[in-house]
Amino acid sequence: MRYCPSCGSANEDWAIFCITCGNGLQTYQQTYEPQETQETYTAYPEIPPQAPSPYAPPRRKRTGAAFGAILIAAILIIAAVVIFLPDIPFGNGVPTLINPADGATVDSHYPTFTWTAVSKAQGYEIAILEEGDILVIGGELLSNSFDSISYIEDGIYEWSVRAKVGDSWSDWSETCVFFVGTSTLNRHYEWQFEGRSWTWDMMIPASQYYYYKDQVRTYDYASYMTEDNDYIESLAQELKDCADNEGWSSFQLVSFTLAFVQSLEYTSDSVTTGYDEYPRYPIETLVDEGGDCEDTSVLFATLIQADPINTDAVLLILPANNPEHMAAGVAGGNGIQGAYYEYDGRNYYYCETTGEGWMVGDIPDDYQYVTVQIIQV
Repeated sequence: MRYCPSCGSANEDWAIFCITCGNGLQTYQQTYEPQETQETYTAYPEIPPQAPSPYAPPRRKRTGAAFGAILIAAILIIAAVVIFLPDIPFGNGVPTLINPADGATVDSHYPTFTWTAVSKAQGYEIAILEEGDILVIGGELLSNSFDSISYIEDGIYEWSVRAKVGDSWSDWSETCVFFVGTSTLNRHYEWQFEGRSWTWDMMIPASQYYYYKDQVRTYDYASYMTEDNDYIESLAQELKDCADNEGWSSFQLVSFTLAFVQSLEYTSDSVTTGYDEYPRYPIETLVDEGGDCEDTSVLFATLIQADPINTDAVLLILPANNPEHMAAGVAGGNGIQGAYYEYDGRNYYYCETTGEGWMVGDIPDDYQYVTVQIIQV
């Protein structure tokens, strides 16, 4: 017999549910004894612990509604950032100079200046400088160009521009150096040698002249020697061709070159440049058609050392202890007449480059018995 654990009613052994109360009889059996009641539980086998699955549970898919909400939120955030960002012009608000470009030569004395436009700029300001001093300044320009209404003389200039965005000005742009004048400088030279007149016409690009004119001045006179310059070599070639056509010796070629240099006008630095001491490069002396003793000495030494003349030269500073004059010295043999200085195993004959008529070896009386400083070039 099987007894119901709930109501105690007796049921057949095969019964699964109590015939009196309907409760299940599978969980345990109760054996009825007259003297005492003992509950006996049916033991079931233990279920062993399950090993964790090697596979991750499937990820729950994001619903379309949630994804749409996230997308809308992202769009709103981006829009807010754009709205509240300050107005930042392109290129950090600094214009880029277009014309005149750096190193350009401008034929007009009323040049036009152009630069790149800056986004959201209310205006521009331009500065044109000569040797560091402001020559022209134009403010609150409404376009990215400027037509100079002031006459700008031949010379070297710099220019720069800045833009106004909102209530503030940008930094000044990088400066460009430009030259005002004709693109080609034409020069005509005339001189006398051995009772004849000689002429030569030379065309020098303005960019060459202004390039050297813009160089920093120094008392290292050897640095002014530019015998490898194309225009210096061209002049040296012309002088050599003339000598070859006449059948002259190398000594006569040097004397011919010296006569050419002596024909250039002697000018003091303070008159022509505004400086007490302003050494010129040879191209400057040729374009200016003259200079002081330093300039013509450097020009002469450069010419005779240039190809194809190729004659060794030095510069001479007199007196050595109180410099007041410069001349050149040309290497020569013992058969040459005149004053010379022994230096590094060679004889360098005095060449006076200022004033016409001085021959190789001729030295002014004031400098015959003074010490000399020799500069190897």
